[in-house]
Amino acid sequence: MNKLYPSCPYEFKPVSLNDKDTLLPYLQCVPLPICDYAFTNLYGWSHYYNTQWAIMGDNTLVIRFIRNNAHYPLYMLPHCSMSESRIKAIVQLKEFSLSKGYPLFFFGVTPPCSNNLEETFPNEFNFVWKDRSVDYIYTREKLARLAGKKLQAKRNHINKFKKLYPNYIYEPLQKKDIASYLAFVDKWLDGEVEPNESLIAENKMIHRILEAYEPLQLFGGVIRVDNAIIALTIASYINDTVVDVHVEKADVNYEGAYAIINNEFAKSLPETVLYLNREEDLGIPGLRKAKESYHPDKLLEKGVAILKSSKLSP
Repeated sequence: MNKLYPSCPYEFKPVSLNDKDTLLPYLQCVPLPICDYAFTNLYGWSHYYNTQWAIMGDNTLVIRFIRNNAHYPLYMLPHCSMSESRIKAIVQLKEFSLSKGYPLFFFGVTPPCSNNLEETFPNEFNFVWKDRSVDYIYTREKLARLAGKKLQAKRNHINKFKKLYPNYIYEPLQKKDIASYLAFVDKWLDGEVEPNESLIAENKMIHRILEAYEPLQLFGGVIRVDNAIIALTIASYINDTVVDVHVEKADVNYEGAYAIINNEFAKSLPETVLYLNREEDLGIPGLRKAKESYHPDKLLEKGVAILKSSKLSP
């Protein structure tokens, strides 16, 4: 029986590296490539959210986690399209939540998902759309070429960087250098005036995924100046055509460092990659401004579906 919720009749288990081959076929068939369904994110943040999974319905992956020390589980919406198995899984979650007096929240609900959920369970859910809770999606070609007037400022930053540091080197991530990558992200965190809980948790996530570099099949790149790492990107595939950029860090003392690592990484990707998901802005004004400055090709809006009988807020 599950130790966290011993009365739960469904067998949930923590996300581990051993689950990757089992979960990927489910995760990669999600029609909209939101970052929440990237296995690297599920594994990397599992220490923070106590992420767990189970197969419910007949053959439906259900992901649940704890947030803000809630005493009840929270769930990702199993899938947008309402197959018989997915409907059955949602019904099972409703019955369990109601039987325990728990609220039922589904996260990662895109507008098409909300439409399908409403059609299948009419008038049973409220939908909450938080301000700018979106994934920022860009074409690989846009980030690699930076063509057009709108991206002139980015090209200027890159040209300035190349002028200041003509001997810079871009190199792909390598297993042998993981210790130096970890040292760089630790130094980056130490450079923050007041590292908050989110940044500290992110640092732990970076350690967790880099220490599982090979099983997670991570890739990315670094910028070196005088052999010192001054920028780093870590990514993995969401599916065959979409890359998720999990981490992008740079030393702002090197003008244009963020622009150059972004551009060099995009140029390094094969043409089979069509899009890069650069994840959310986390409500941070500076991060939002940076992501908007690249003029995203798609904004994948994500809301919350709340069973109307639920009394608590997420």
